[in-house]
Amino acid sequence: RIPVERAVPFLHESLKSRHFDARNMAANSLGLIQAQSSITPLIESLKDTVLGGPKRVSIRVVKSSLIGFGNSAVPFLIKEAKNADWRIRAQIIDIIAEIGSLECEGCLIEALSDHEADIRAKAAKGLGNISSKVALRHLPKLVDDVSWVVRLQAIRALGQIGDPYAVEDIKKGITDSNWQVRSAAAAALGKMG
Repeated sequence: RIPVERAVPFLHESLKSRHFDARNMAANSLGLIQAQSSITPLIESLKDTVLGGPKRVSIRVVKSSLIGFGNSAVPFLIKEAKNADWRIRAQIIDIIAEIGSLECEGCLIEALSDHEADIRAKAAKGLGNISSKVALRHLPKLVDDVSWVVRLQAIRALGQIGDPYAVEDIKKGITDSNWQVRSAAAAALGKMG
């Protein structure tokens, strides 16, 4: 609980402990200390967790720790955003979306065309978080996505960006088959006035 950088090497070792609680406490502590050298070990812990490996930690703890690094974690996360395993890509894109950095704009736009709906939805959410004007060329395609979660996040993102040119795309959500998408469209239009 005392963020001392001298503890970082020991905490890196604790990420490999055979005790789940020790691994969780180490991941949490590394997030508090925020030593740059901890980003890669935390990403490796995240990957092990997602794949159900023997050294897994609480997904919530490791994601929270990586989000805490903010922009300094972005270059490391962008490299992993192209991981061959969709489960890892989904978690990485979720972290990138929460960090909400303009540095991630290109990565998030690329993720909009991922074959996994969960990743497309998280990427749309992230683009809304950073109010990406570039995304206005890409998000309207997702308003007609087969997945209601993707449509929901695309409409929310368009509403967050708040560009008047997006109104027609947002209006499509008013007649969506899913009530949550309809609700998001109404809220976005109301917010935009």
